[in-house]
Amino acid sequence: MPYHFGLCTTKQARVKYGAPHILHMLGRHWLLGLIAAVAVLTLVSGIQQSFAHPITINSSPKAFEGVRSPPKEVKVFFSEPIELGYSKISVLGPNGTRVDNNDPHNVERDTASISVTLKPDLPDGDYTVSTTVLSAVDGHVISGTLVFGIGSPP
Repeated sequence: MPYHFGLCTTKQARVKYGAPHILHMLGRHWLLGLIAAVAVLTLVSGIQQSFAHPITINSSPKAFEGVRSPPKEVKVFFSEPIELGYSKISVLGPNGTRVDNNDPHNVERDTASISVTLKPDLPDGDYTVSTTVLSAVDGHVISGTLVFGIGSPP
């Protein structure tokens, strides 16, 4: 009897081959289940990789917040640890000049944060905080900005 490689029903398999066919043993929808499982695993692994970068999760002052008096420092917190030695933070004032003391450091030894102290007696206006950080987890460099206001919200 010649070999036939096409798919057939379990009844056809029993008649044609005289024994339970592999489709009968595994069920008709095993291939669809396998494809669905591979698709789900691919999507889940892709989601994990896309979140494997430091994301800003909090800051002080908060983004778009208006504070009454000038803060002494700006703090930015991330979703994962960063390499402080390869990361930067700067704060620009209303006229575009740098108003921080260029002294980046972690907040109380929190390796998922970066902070910088500010010059005293800052005037009212909008301030832009720029960060460029190197992830300690995957080595990616991520940049971001946020704005806050002194005197009123930006």
